[in-house]
Amino acid sequence: MEVPNSSSIKKDRKTIERNRRLQMKALYTKLDSLLPHSKEEVPFLMDRIEKTIEYIKHLEEKLRMLKERKESINRRERVSRFSSGAGTSSTSVVSLPNIQIHDLGSAMEVVVINSPGEKFAFYDIIVVLEEEGAEVLNASFWDLGDKVFYTVHSLVQELKPDFEVAKMMERMKGLFA
Repeated sequence: MEVPNSSSIKKDRKTIERNRRLQMKALYTKLDSLLPHSKEEVPFLMDRIEKTIEYIKHLEEKLRMLKERKESINRRERVSRFSSGAGTSSTSVVSLPNIQIHDLGSAMEVVVINSPGEKFAFYDIIVVLEEEGAEVLNASFWDLGDKVFYTVHSLVQELKPDFEVAKMMERMKGLFA
């Protein structure tokens, strides 16, 4: 059995150490490539590591804020589905446009829920109300992404003698035909 001489052991140690340093250098280069480029050069290793830690914390905070925003959007979407009468079941389907007329005695509220792709003239609802003798007090709409809510509040003083909510509903449905 041959006894390794001391020079070959030293070479092995030197080679091992050189390979370790090359590997560490490659890892630091890869780490630097993942960080955003900055104008200032960070020459010291510990400074680069500190910058990396700060950047990771910044990304974690950004991720947390984006998750909160996603939850907020999902919550708003659930509320809009619930308020439109769709409920939470996936089998229930609400046909659009959904027209609701609420007779409140001396006032009337008309709510139309429509998809944003459907084009119709919002003022046509106002014209129908005014032709029936209602005075429009307020008209507004909300675009919630997959649905658009139109609301018209009107004061009912002198309606036509032959006024019926069902007849007005038919006239409004005719606007979407």
